[in-house]
Amino acid sequence: MRNFTFQIYFRVVIIVLVSMLLAYLWFNTRLIVTKGVLVLLLGYLSFDLVSYLKKANRRVMDLFEAIRYADFTRNYTTRYLGGSPEYDFLVQEVIDSYRKNRSEKEELVRYLETIVQHLSVGLLVFGKDGHIETVNTAAKRLLNLVVIRNLKDLNSTSPALVEALETSSSGDTGLLRLTLTGEERTLAYAVTEFIRKDQKLKLVSLKDIQSELQNQEFDAWRNLTRVLTHEIVNSITPIHSLSGSLKGLLQSEWENDQRLTEETYDDLMDSLAVMERRSESLMQLIDAYRRFSRLPKPDFKVVSVGTILQNVASLYKSELADKNVELVLRVEPETLEVTADPQLVEFVLINLVKNGIQAMDGVPNARLELIGENDKTQRVTIQIADTGKGIIPEAMDKIFVPFFSTKQGGSGIGLSLSRQIMLQHRGTLRVESEPGVRTVFTLRF
Repeated sequence: MRNFTFQIYFRVVIIVLVSMLLAYLWFNTRLIVTKGVLVLLLGYLSFDLVSYLKKANRRVMDLFEAIRYADFTRNYTTRYLGGSPEYDFLVQEVIDSYRKNRSEKEELVRYLETIVQHLSVGLLVFGKDGHIETVNTAAKRLLNLVVIRNLKDLNSTSPALVEALETSSSGDTGLLRLTLTGEERTLAYAVTEFIRKDQKLKLVSLKDIQSELQNQEFDAWRNLTRVLTHEIVNSITPIHSLSGSLKGLLQSEWENDQRLTEETYDDLMDSLAVMERRSESLMQLIDAYRRFSRLPKPDFKVVSVGTILQNVASLYKSELADKNVELVLRVEPETLEVTADPQLVEFVLINLVKNGIQAMDGVPNARLELIGENDKTQRVTIQIADTGKGIIPEAMDKIFVPFFSTKQGGSGIGLSLSRQIMLQHRGTLRVESEPGVRTVFTLRF
């Protein structure tokens, strides 16, 4: 700053001296040429002083503009204006400090954006006009959309979700049952409002809790089953044992002295036989309960979908031929693979194929299809389709409920276990049925 002040004073002093000399010569001499030269020199010195001040002012204004708009792509120096190195050092320190703060802010923004994009919970930020400011990968995957620019883009697939989000306010939470990508899903949402740059925005979190609800439902049934199994075993075991003992004792006594009438003996034997048979049936049911409550953990491997389907098809090849059922097996691409427990997946497929064969009993032109492919979201799917009697609409919501069966003598645990196995694989098992036309069970991994 001292150099800058010196330059100003120096120019002013020179201008004053030239002015005094010009005034002296103007009034005391007739040196016209000298006077003209001094006038020109005085004009030049005045112009130089103004230019010097403008240049200095422009550099200062440039610095303030750079600070205002955070533009520090240039270096700033005042040495050619007479500034000192100390002054330049202070200016550069300010610039470096702003550059560092800006860099840290940009890094923080990128860091937060990366975290938001990698969250498993879907996030949407939108304004009053529905324009979406931010949407993460989980939300796009959940809503099955590649690009979402406005909330109204969801009207075609999820109008109920759009209505719920538009009418919600800060702190609201709720559950919505939607059909997305052909699947029934339960979405939990939570809304928070905030203001950014004088604009009111809504932050909405979305989470698919369908699998969690199904897991809780299965756990509840399993716990109930364990309690029932324990109580039934305690009650049935002595009955089963006593009925057998009484039957043997009665038969022995009859053979020895025959003090009972033959009619009474026959009645007692029939009653004891019924007790024994019913006890055995109950024990078999208890075994089914135990299987339901003791599902093994999957042993995941990378397996060929074609190999799994071929293994299942080979088990029923002769039965299908005997019943004149056409078998169609298709895997696209042929190298399609999935990470799963092959034994558990085969258990699911065997159960579905067996159900399909039973449903087609007596149906003309019966056809069973085993199809493996990638769906629109590139997830591996296996479909078991049959042209059997189908499932009535009233039973569609109940077929996965443990111990519910539409078949005579069915245990009702096959489909429930199958769905739980798919949940263990972080997948889904769903069904579509048009009675008398076609029924399709889809395993999505």
